[in-house]
Parts: sequence; structure tokens; C-alpha cells
Amino acid sequence: MNPYDLAISPDGRRVYVAERLGEHVTVIDAEAGSTRRVLVGDVSGGEFPATDAELGEAFNFVTAPFTVDGDQACVECHREGGNLARHHTMPLQKDRVWGTRMIQAYRGAMDTRPWFLETAMDEANFFPVINEFNRRENFCCELTDPRVWSGYPTVEQCVATPEASGCNHVIDCENDPPPECAARPYGSPHLTRNEAFLVASRQLFGRDTTFGDAIHVDGPVPLNFDGITRALGLFLLARPRLLPNPNADLKLAAAERGRRLYESSDTGCAFCHPLPVTTIASAPEFNPFGLPVQFPALITPRKNPITGESADDATAGFLQTFPTVAQGADGIRFGVPALRGIWDRAERFFHDGRAKSLREALATPGHPALGPGEQGFNETEGVIDTHGGTSQLTTEELDDLIRFLLTL
Repeated sequence: MNPYDLAISPDGRRVYVAERLGEHVTVIDAEAGSTRRVLVGDVSGGEFPATDAELGEAFNFVTAPFTVDGDQACVECHREGGNLARHHTMPLQKDRVWGTRMIQAYRGAMDTRPWFLETAMDEANFFPVINEFNRRENFCCELTDPRVWSGYPTVEQCVATPEASGCNHVIDCENDPPPECAARPYGSPHLTRNEAFLVASRQLFGRDTTFGDAIHVDGPVPLNFDGITRALGLFLLARPRLLPNPNADLKLAAAERGRRLYESSDTGCAFCHPLPVTTIASAPEFNPFGLPVQFPALITPRKNPITGESADDATAGFLQTFPTVAQGADGIRFGVPALRGIWDRAERFFHDGRAKSLREALATPGHPALGPGEQGFNETEGVIDTHGGTSQLTTEELDDLIRFLLTL
């Protein structure tokens, strides 16, 4: 289960391989060509994976068997529950050239729902994330899913006009597979996506159903696309905790001053990021019904330099899949991210990663605290202080505010 590290004996005869997820070390005898697994952990509750949350954890680290091309994993972008310092273009965006989204960290995910920059997802709906690995239209035997925002026709359209472009993937693959399916070097030509997930689950876990210990009160569910989705969501609720913060000493005078600035009505930080959770979305006193909380962009939206149109907008298919996501004349509306653990995140802030430091995210353009080569992005269409009132802060005060944020 996810070999993670190895050590070689001084004589070079034995290799010890540690599992990341399981409770064993595999000992490889190089001379004899034999292997044996040595139990080093606690399996009183069953060998890993023994719960639905552990099934999700396994999928998080060992994703490749479920992917179309067989070489992707959740942890490639969400390293150790953190995030990479780069933004990506994603299928949800209308503008696939200039529109970007940052990868998000998911440590501490339990009390920061709903997830995703557009506050679209929760533990039961990871459709856009897993769909990146294994799009339904990559399976020649798969009927078109109305949730898939692609150019493929619907089943009804193909029934009416079988010769239409794109309809060859809804035919009877077992008896009459289209030639391109057999020729492609990836995917499962004669399986639907759910069937491929069940096959991969049996090979990886030795089972094709969940344990039913937490996701559904009525027992196990198949480890198909939806079953894996819910197991992954349960893992995010149960496992990835925030790391101990080495900066969390509020006795420091600078951090104490920064906290007072954070809670001040002059800056307004605590209005959208109330302590201790630091997001309205999960603060009962601010959001008693737990609804998605969204705002128009607090910084000037990224523009397509040729057309001048917003590059942040989402496709109609994405909005149809997630009806809680709002998009209007002011563009896509984003959620309120939590700030706890921000010391441990990659230094790329805002939904498109334009700010390369907390200072750039907080400072207004031309703020005296900015150093050579730094930009202040706290403005929207030329109006400053849209991401908190900071233009009046001195360089020292902005430093204090940043020091406080690093203690969260």
C-alpha cells in the first residue's frame, strides 16, 4: 500500500521497503530473490484499508489505477495535504488560455466546507475533481452523462441521428466496438467508467464495495465513481489535520499588535475571516444555515487581453452541475477561504495565484510596505481597499498583521 521509503542493509543483501498507508515493512532478499512482509503496526481493526475513510485515503495516494492514463494521483498537486505554488487552467473555465485557478490545500478541510474556490463541493460531491482523472467520454462504451460539459451529443440526439459526430461512443461496444477504442493506448475499451472503477477497486482493495461504516446508514455501496467520491470526501473530513504551527506564540508583541489590527473594524479582516475558523462559510454565528457564502472578486478580475472580457467565468455545464455557484454581470463569485494554516501554504494567493506573498495580497497598489518588484493587489477596478482596509497602515503595521496571520 503505497511504498514510501526504502533502506538497504550494509551488506547490500536486503532491502527494507516501508508502506505509507499499510502496517507492514517488506523485506526483499536480493540474493534469494524472495520477499516477506513484516507487521510493524496495529491491525487489530483490520489491515488497511479497514474503514470507508481509509478507502478514501488510499484513493488519495494511490489514484493511478482509477485514471484513464494510469499515471495521475491526487497527491501530485495536493502534496501532503498542502498545495503547489502554481495555478492551472481547468475544464470549468470558459477561457482556457487566460483563466486560471490555484490548487488548494486541504488540511483542516473538516471545518471549512463547502470546498472549492467557488464553494461548490462537499464530502458527497467531488465530481469535477475526479472527473479530471477519468472523464466519462474517454470510455467508448459509456453513455453521455448530462453532467459532462463537453461537446458530445446527448443519448437522445444519438438515437435520433446515429451518424452524428460523437455518437460512436454510445453503441454496443461488446458486440460492435468502434475501431478507435481498440487502437487507443489508454482507458478500458469495453468497460463503462463505473465498471472500470469496480475492476480497479477489486484489484487494489480486494473489494468493490465500501464498508458502510460512515457514508450510508443502510450499508455498503459500490466502489464505483460515486462510491469512491464519497470515500474520498469522508477521508477529507476525517484525516488531514492542520500541522502544529511553529509560529503560534501570540505572546510576541508584534503578533499581538497584528491581532488587534485583524479584529479592528478599520481593516475588516475578521468580518469575512472571523476567528477562530477564519471563514464565514463555517462560522455558525455568521452563517447559521451553513450555506455557500460567495462574493464577487475582491480584486480586479483577470481579463483576456484581446477581448477585454473576464477570464474567470465558468462554463454553463459547470454551473448546471453546481447550481449553488453564482455567476452574474460581475463575473464568477468566489467563496471565503479559511486562513488557518496559511503559514504552511505555497506563497501564491487569490483564486488565480497572482499574489506571490501575503504582503502582495494585503497591500494596496503603491503601498510603502511593498519592496522592489512587489505589487499590491488590494484593489478592484482601481478602487483600493476592497480586500480589507490596509491603505492607511504603516509598513510596520502591515508587517504586524502578516506576523499574526502566520500564527493562525
